[in-house]
Amino acid sequence: MALINLEHEAASVDPDAPRSDFLFVGGRTPDAEWVSPIELTAGSARVSKFLPQLRAGAEIASKLIPRHIQVRFRPVAAYGGELRRSERDNFLKKANYVTFRNNTTQVKLIRCGSPLSKALSD
Repeated sequence: MALINLEHEAASVDPDAPRSDFLFVGGRTPDAEWVSPIELTAGSARVSKFLPQLRAGAEIASKLIPRHIQVRFRPVAAYGGELRRSERDNFLKKANYVTFRNNTTQVKLIRCGSPLSKALSD
């Protein structure tokens, strides 16, 4: 299991490029390994804030994890402020999903402080 801080100066990511805050790789069993770009904000949940970073995190994950390794993918957006109905509806639009290995996945919204396991449960 690994939680990679993509904001850390030692991360091999262009510091000026968009990226998610973290990349989680792991799981409880070998057949349930997850890869999850995670973006955090203390403010309100907004598609315009989360989507570029989560998509960039998915690209980073696709470069780091060999294709022959099977993983389940879930982008996670954790927010501390409000979630307006219009923004929630925007997150549900297929145009605002995140692509990993040619599959698109809906962003999982969770409140800051919630356990990651809540986001990764089916």
